[in-house]
Amino acid sequence: MFDPTSKIYKGIQEQEIYDLDIQHFINGPITFDPYGRCFFSKGDRRLIMYKVDRKKLEKCLGIDLVYNYIDEKRCIFVQYKCQQNGGRAYYFNSDRRLDRQLERMQTVPGLAECPNLYMALDDMRLCRCCMYFKLCRRDVQLHHTIPRGAYYPLCVWLRLKREQKGLDVDTRPHLTNDIFSECARAGLIGSTKAQTEELQRLLDPTGADDRVQLVFEEHTVGKNSRAQAPANLGSLFPDQDTDSLIRGVNTNASSPPANDPGTSTDTQRQT
Repeated sequence: MFDPTSKIYKGIQEQEIYDLDIQHFINGPITFDPYGRCFFSKGDRRLIMYKVDRKKLEKCLGIDLVYNYIDEKRCIFVQYKCQQNGGRAYYFNSDRRLDRQLERMQTVPGLAECPNLYMALDDMRLCRCCMYFKLCRRDVQLHHTIPRGAYYPLCVWLRLKREQKGLDVDTRPHLTNDIFSECARAGLIGSTKAQTEELQRLLDPTGADDRVQLVFEEHTVGKNSRAQAPANLGSLFPDQDTDSLIRGVNTNASSPPANDPGTSTDTQRQT
C-alpha cells in the first residue's frame, strides 16, 4: 500500500525507469509520439530517444532505449535490468531472456572484436561498445530523481556474466548515471558513423545482404526457415516529418527550454 509519509518509492518497474531516465537526461519538457519517441533539439543538435521495449527494435536488437543523435549518426543502445526487491542482487541464471538478448546485441558490427573481451577484468577500459546494460535498484529516495544505477558496456557485462553469478549497482567496472550522461552528451560513447550506417543497412527491410539474418527474426515456413524483416520496422533516422515534429515540440512547450543534449545539467542526481 502506498504510504504518503514514506521517504522512498519502492517497487519501481523497468518501464517506469525509462521515463525517469529520459526526463533526467533532457531536464526539460518532453513529448512522446505514438511510437514512444521523444524529440529534442537545440541549435544544430537533434536528439531522438526511443522507448522500444516490446517493439520491433527490441526484438531485433535486444534493447529497451535508444539515444539517437541523428546529425552525428551516433546511437547508444541500452537494455535495462533491475535488482530484486529489497536491493538483492541480480542473478544472470535467473534471467531467462538474457541469452537471447545478448545474441541479438552482439550482431552490431564491430562489437565481437572489442579488445576488452580478451582483457583481465581489472584491465578493461572504456571502449567503442555502443550497447550498454543498465542495472537499477527498484527504489528511489525522494530527494533524488532516478534510482541508483550502473551502466555496463556489453563487453564488460559479458565478462561479468562469465566470472560472477550475480551483481548489484556497486559491482565494478561500471559507469554511474552521471558519468554515462556526460559521456553521451560529449560524444565519447555510442556507435561510430560506420557502425551506424552498417546497422541501418542491416535494419533496412529492402536489404538483400545475408547478414540481415543476424538481426531479423527467423520465420519458419514448412521445414524451411528464412530471415524476414519485421513489418513496419521503421528507420533509426527520421524523415522530414520528424523535423516538423521537433520544431512543434520545442515551439509549443509551455515550460522553460530543455538543456542542450550536448551540455551537462545542474539537476540533483543520484549516482
